[in-house]
Amino acid sequence: MTEEGARAAPVPSPQPLNILDAVCVLYFAASVQLSLLVEILTAANYRILLPTEVLNEVRAKASRKRWTISALDHYLNSDADARIVEIPEITAAQAEAATLLAQVRSRHPNVVSGSTDINSSEDLGECVVVTHSILARRRGMLAVVSIDDLKGQKLAERHQVTYFTIEDAFSLALKHEILDTLNARKAYDKLRPFGDSLPSWEAELKPRLKRERAARKRAQ
Repeated sequence: MTEEGARAAPVPSPQPLNILDAVCVLYFAASVQLSLLVEILTAANYRILLPTEVLNEVRAKASRKRWTISALDHYLNSDADARIVEIPEITAAQAEAATLLAQVRSRHPNVVSGSTDINSSEDLGECVVVTHSILARRRGMLAVVSIDDLKGQKLAERHQVTYFTIEDAFSLALKHEILDTLNARKAYDKLRPFGDSLPSWEAELKPRLKRERAARKRAQ
């Protein structure tokens, strides 16, 4: 064997993680577009993760709202490459994770402001996804959290965790040519009845996408 052949092959970079919070899952699933979200994240090479705590929150809210989210079970139980992987619930037996979760919860804006108690189940999902992202980072992995709630995003920033929004998803859909602009707008508008906090396409997505197109042209 030659010296070159004996050299170790380069170690591939670990697949980046996208850890989903409840809002992103609910909006896409309830609007019967979860397959679109999975396709977008798969095209961007993300491994899609959903903590059990978030899954429980999604199912509870969907039940209260009478939203159908049956597609979620399909992706959780799929053996295909394009799937959503459930992360088991954090328990006291997982010392590092449990301690970190308690620290993250203590820094949630609602707890800091006194709006909720640290032991409340409110905002648990956001704290869990941020916790999992920090744990991944400690292990040398790249991870982003899909959070659309503004206070959840502030929590992520406090812990230097990169967050991913619904607007980011549509930007990727256009970048990877999964949707053209017209169909991206139609898909986005289908989400809005399920989330009154989502800005209009004209207010948010249109100017953002225009800036991104201009930036790509300058880079060429």
